[in-house]
Amino acid sequence: MMTQHPNTTPHVPRTPPRTPSPTDHSFVGNLRYSPYYHGMSHRSVFDRLSTTPTHASSHRQEEERKIRERRQLRLDHEKLQSPRLDRATSPTSGSSIVTSPKRTPRRMDEFFGRIYKQDTVCSLHHHNVERPHVDDKVKDDESKEPPMTLVVQTKSTKEEIDLGRYPEVLTSIHNYWNGKLSGRGCALDILEALWKRDCAVLDDKMWEVYPARVEEDRDAVGVFYVEKRATKDYKGSYGSAIVKGKVQFVKEEGVLVKDYSFTKSE
Repeated sequence: MMTQHPNTTPHVPRTPPRTPSPTDHSFVGNLRYSPYYHGMSHRSVFDRLSTTPTHASSHRQEEERKIRERRQLRLDHEKLQSPRLDRATSPTSGSSIVTSPKRTPRRMDEFFGRIYKQDTVCSLHHHNVERPHVDDKVKDDESKEPPMTLVVQTKSTKEEIDLGRYPEVLTSIHNYWNGKLSGRGCALDILEALWKRDCAVLDDKMWEVYPARVEEDRDAVGVFYVEKRATKDYKGSYGSAIVKGKVQFVKEEGVLVKDYSFTKSE
């Protein structure tokens, strides 16, 4: 019979770990022997979630793919519109020199002939042709004074007014061409002069004269529409008188009053 020392622990023989079967799920420890556990033991839950595609990431990837496709289509379209890009070589290919097609001597002569015949500054320098400078031409046009004339045109007649009889109109036209009077003011003076000429028979006691109207044409420069009217309502007698026309300032022809009309009814 063996005796045991009181200070020593009894020897317990170690049993070898048993190898559970894959279908044995009696305890949680069996999971460490499964292939699924060995494949996912080094990955946490957050790692698995980050690698699993979500709806937002799938949508973002789809949008990026569409953007790349649109960019590629645009580049292909530009390449088709620029044929020279097909002959050019990229800088990374070892040669960045664009080789142009060779020209024959005949084509070169035709090319330089067209360049020589073009009306450019270089071609004018080669030809000994004296032409007036643009500034000189503008100065000549500005130095010419416009004619001091007033022409009244109706549908059937054309009359040139003697401005000697209307010194105020002559002064207004002169001031307009010299920039001292606006076109509206000059057109108003012309209308008043024509009104006095054609409506002098109107009795101020029987007729009520309204102020003149002057409107500038928005589509044309130096064109004004003028109109002046009067009405009569005196002791059972009624009537109306209207003077209207289109005043146009033309530097080469003077002042024109087109479509002038004077109507009087009683």
